Amino acid sequence: MITTLPSPRPDILVIEFDDNVDLVQEKHIIAEVDKLLAEHNKISVMAILDESAHWSLAAGFKDIVWTLTNLKQIEKVAIVADRKVITWLVNADSIIARMFDIKEKAFASADFEKAWYWVQEPK
Repeated sequence: MITTLPSPRPDILVIEFDDNVDLVQEKHIIAEVDKLLAEHNKISVMAILDESAHWSLAAGFKDIVWTLTNLKQIEKVAIVADRKVITWLVNADSIIARMFDIKEKAFASADFEKAWYWVQEPK
């Protein structure tokens, strides 16, 4: 299941994932992000991933394609997850993200408050 949570600022999307994300759900996420982009030049995203959060291949591909076409409009991405593979992937991807002036950082769920404040800080 995907839940959009209240956000501290209108240009930050906070989403919690606690199940498998399929193509239908990915399209829903993209629609939510596109709504924010219609109102703001740049946005930030905070994604909270439960242990059971996984993406289907089709959803992952759709996410990558969308991201590549909207790189200039993403300011920060905070990923809150306890799985080491997620932390490793975010740390690796953050190197590439910096080339596009995107700040990306992984946080453990115990550091939720730090993630919350980090995503709100001015770049």
